[in-house]
Amino acid sequence: GKDINMLPVLISDKKNRTYVKGNFLLESWALDYFKVDVSSFGDTKRGLKISDTFCGIDVDGYVLGDLSISGMSDSITIDGDITVNNCIINLSQNSNYDSFDSNSMTEYIVNMNITTGTGVEFFWPTKKLPVLRAFASRGQKVQILYDSSINQFDIDGNVAFRGGDIFYFSNNFFIKDGLLVLNENQDKFDPLITVNAECRTATRNNQKVKLMFIMDNTPLSHFQPRIESVPALSQAELYELMGDTMMGGNVSDEERSTMSTLANAGAYGTQLIGILRPLERSVKDFLNVDIFAIRAQLNDKVFNDQRNAEKSSGDMKRVGSNTVFRNIDVFFGKYFGEYFFLDTTIRFSAWDFDTFEYYEYNMPTFYNMYLESEINLEVNTPLCILNLGLYPKLGKMPDFLMDTTIGLSWRFTF
Repeated sequence: GKDINMLPVLISDKKNRTYVKGNFLLESWALDYFKVDVSSFGDTKRGLKISDTFCGIDVDGYVLGDLSISGMSDSITIDGDITVNNCIINLSQNSNYDSFDSNSMTEYIVNMNITTGTGVEFFWPTKKLPVLRAFASRGQKVQILYDSSINQFDIDGNVAFRGGDIFYFSNNFFIKDGLLVLNENQDKFDPLITVNAECRTATRNNQKVKLMFIMDNTPLSHFQPRIESVPALSQAELYELMGDTMMGGNVSDEERSTMSTLANAGAYGTQLIGILRPLERSVKDFLNVDIFAIRAQLNDKVFNDQRNAEKSSGDMKRVGSNTVFRNIDVFFGKYFGEYFFLDTTIRFSAWDFDTFEYYEYNMPTFYNMYLESEINLEVNTPLCILNLGLYPKLGKMPDFLMDTTIGLSWRFTF
């Protein structure tokens, strides 16, 4: 046979360099064996563009690292050790492992080690109308194995979350921390999720309430959280804050837990994602941060109350921007080396009014909207993760030390 070696070829642009080399063995002028090695490195925010569906998972982003493709006429082996950056990953409900042509005579063997870089987002169940949008922490490991000859597929790994959103009924919860556990195979694709999220809102009498969204090692297909509040509220009051008025009072508990109900109920918030995404990307690049997100939560109760008022009186009531938007959050996140992560949340909040009259409050406001802020520093030490939280308030800056929190956390893997 004839052995042909391709020397490394450099493909580069201003920020990235990719080397490609190969080896080809010809037998009677027919390709008997080949091997192509690709190595890409450079700007960690970019890399090689990739947009495809792998094992039923939609991936759209950039990769850096090493990839080797080898094979013969009837088999192809793909080995890789790559890092994904600025990547959108859609975990659809219909994910499956059949990514290759099942009728093909070619056998495929895949062994991919994947590490999350910066700007990796997970969506579920769809990107256009998500219930879950989560930012993956940097340095998370996932392994994908596939062998078509024995019809076997495995995906294993844990992905920790660092921020994101959960759209549940009429509320937009901000993810404080979470974990996605992947231990899937050809017979099952139903990752487990642990998440702690919260949102700030107010009752009809303008009492400030913090709602907490809690799930502990729950399959995605059984998306049924535990909702708690500070201060504690009755079940009826929680249903009202969660958007029960939007859905009507005769919805059964079983209907509340279905995926279609969640998607429809969260549509007010999720519709804004597509509008704000180009702005988020531009601001993130301009500020040179790793994570930037804007969350604007529509107060659907305003429109429902207005419709009821119009039906009863026939008069059009005035609706201001401060009543339409329940919360507007701006979230920044930046890595400093391997061990430090700093994030800041700026929240523009408004009271939830019983009527649409103009009220005055004894607090610094702008068109009845007030500003809250939160600063968190996370330090990844060899023994634990140290969290330092600050909550500065405008006009009360000397008192911010009273609102400082310090936390320690650690995770064991068996």
